[in-house]
Amino acid sequence: MDFTTKDFLQLLKVSASVALLSTASISSHAQWLGQDYATYGVPQVNYAANSFLNFSVLNNASEEAAAETSTIAPRTGKSTVAADLAARYTGADRAQLTKVFTDSLANFEQVTNRLGLPNDDVASALAAFLVGNYIAMHGTSLPPDEEFVALTAHLRTALASSPQFVESTPAQKRQAYEQLAMMGMFMTTARLALAQTPNPKAETHFRNHAKANLEQLLNRPADTLEIKGGQVSLH
Repeated sequence: MDFTTKDFLQLLKVSASVALLSTASISSHAQWLGQDYATYGVPQVNYAANSFLNFSVLNNASEEAAAETSTIAPRTGKSTVAADLAARYTGADRAQLTKVFTDSLANFEQVTNRLGLPNDDVASALAAFLVGNYIAMHGTSLPPDEEFVALTAHLRTALASSPQFVESTPAQKRQAYEQLAMMGMFMTTARLALAQTPNPKAETHFRNHAKANLEQLLNRPADTLEIKGGQVSLH
């Protein structure tokens, strides 16, 4: 691949600088701390959210159910999620990529704090995952803050409507929260980097990765997902 480690590291430096300077979008605190990610294989991840997320949940949310069910997933012990995600990438420096995912979660939580969203909320993590992969797949920009907040509220209602989510253990919910938040921020900052320093070869890789991420989670073709005006739907 013509897109070398040196090229990508330079792209990442630009991304980090822009992210630190920006305060107007969800990526305001994000830093891309990876390496030559464009050369890694697309990972196969067993998302914990697969057990409670489906077409019906996203399209038929119940406000009544949302009022009775919390989507907060407090820490339940020492986490291995970052390392587990890093291990899914062939050809990667696992220690460095583990740090990337760990930092991605910390950056995500800075963003949710800035937006006034609850800590440890599976709904906001799911919103980050869907948005990050959606904009990476379509090559589009991040939605306004108010649309992300609205999307989180919509997904909170959707999750609370899922009997499988309600019945999930605290550990399963926490695993889902960390996986979704880490991968969502990971893809968001990758998209930010490519928006600032375009590279067609890397863009193709990221779009394929985003498409695979969405399809692994939703068990449907990624192009059936639509995010618009703070709402999400599957067609």
